[in-house]
Amino acid sequence: MVAETLPERTNYRKTSPNQRLAESRTLLSFSSLAPGSFKAEGKGGGLTEGDVLYVSLKGSKTLSLPLVVAKISYLIEPADHWQAELHGEPFGQLKIHVWQVKCDVCQTKTPLEFVSRSEDSSDELVFHAETRLVALGWKKSEGQHICPGCAKTH
Repeated sequence: MVAETLPERTNYRKTSPNQRLAESRTLLSFSSLAPGSFKAEGKGGGLTEGDVLYVSLKGSKTLSLPLVVAKISYLIEPADHWQAELHGEPFGQLKIHVWQVKCDVCQTKTPLEFVSRSEDSSDELVFHAETRLVALGWKKSEGQHICPGCAKTH
């Protein structure tokens, strides 16, 4: 399951319009055409085929799906607007989970946000959670979960 943390430069929830780069893009509409195929409309320049757009997952604070631009059409009016066909991982219904994870070294509890398919079994949920932990810099050693801060010292 591919779900990534939204890169800071494209995380519009954390930057004001005055702080955005001149080449920023704004997503105006987004829809699913079929599993793995999406349509988006937006504004902002510099988007080409093969680029990756990170689309925030509804209900998530930190997760997004990377979608590859398969086709892009720039509109004459309004200027700087575009329509794109995007491709990504095909999935059915996604479910966002927030579990508490505790570092086995410093005992700090941290909320862990990860995504799974709604039909995933409990073993698959654990797999997705551990994959997300590794992506966030956690280490797993001999059945213990070690936070990024403690991982540097061990």
